[in-house]
Amino acid sequence: MLTRAALVAIAAIVLCGCTQTAPPAGAPAPSRPSFEASPTATSASVASAQPDPLIDLRCSDFAQVVTIGTLAGVTERDARAALADLSDVVPLADIVRNAGGVACEFSDGGSWLVTGTTTLPFNESWRGAAIYVLPNAASVLPDLSYGSLCGDSSTNTTYTVCEREVAVGSSWVKIVSSSNDRGTTLDAVRDFVVGVVSAATARPGPIERPEGTYIPDRDCETLAASATMAAQLGVASVVVDRAVETDPMSEATYLTEHVGCAWYDENSSDLLEAIVYPGGAWAAELTLPGIASSPLELDGLGGTDSAVTHCTPVPQYDYVMCWAEVVTDGSWIRAFGDAADESTALARAVAVAQAVLTARD
Repeated sequence: MLTRAALVAIAAIVLCGCTQTAPPAGAPAPSRPSFEASPTATSASVASAQPDPLIDLRCSDFAQVVTIGTLAGVTERDARAALADLSDVVPLADIVRNAGGVACEFSDGGSWLVTGTTTLPFNESWRGAAIYVLPNAASVLPDLSYGSLCGDSSTNTTYTVCEREVAVGSSWVKIVSSSNDRGTTLDAVRDFVVGVVSAATARPGPIERPEGTYIPDRDCETLAASATMAAQLGVASVVVDRAVETDPMSEATYLTEHVGCAWYDENSSDLLEAIVYPGGAWAAELTLPGIASSPLELDGLGGTDSAVTHCTPVPQYDYVMCWAEVVTDGSWIRAFGDAADESTALARAVAVAQAVLTARD
């Protein structure tokens, strides 16, 4: 029987590989297309814009980080280079910002996370600090993973690039920092960030979205009927749970401002997911034009709505993962399905998307 912990472990293996591997020393920072679109989206019938943070913080509040230890001389940059997951296309910064948080980066450029691989390596040639703060997370803190993770070239005395997740008051904070001075810079960055966040005031959610924004019920059975999901997996019944993420920050947003549901059979690793970023059409407009995808027709879409699909093979596990991306009523619906072959995985993703749209109506 698969427990939730086992399911997360399977997801980590499939999505990220079994071990951490580092790029060769001195390897260049990975490149990522930059989409300098307007922060307001017009592709949906409801206007969508990046919300103001629910916590009294701006990236300028963390500017002093550029004076700390080996970070001296780095500059403030857009935090969108690092993706939320190696199997995904969404920047972690967009997820955090749409949930009322802040995402900031001070670096020499590039991404702290290497993309386009089947493992989860840090880009150890990256120099800088990335800071993500999700407010109003007090109720979900017991479910999140605390810890510190560093690149493979680190030792007990010398660190390269490390990430830490910490609870600061009612906020969940993720800190990524380079450090080549036996961890002195890493510790100083953590202490500085904790101090800044501790002094900030948060206001309660939910975020006030424009009228007409699609904001689903948090109940997964309401989002998509479990009987429909079971039929897609070819089983009699499914376990319904919170969507699985390898990054605790992303998962935490499913219990604050976003909605994320998963359906699976206890005797199989096949998985269906539906994620909704209410008011997140602005983020979709920044990301979706830059990925290889195919247009998708779904019942219930209006003339200003849009939908596309894309798939990622995982050949070392004989697996294919597919997404159906839907922008409707100012929100971003992301439907996921996996299978041993692409046609089945794609059909599952589309079915999940259609189920969510049908339940919405």
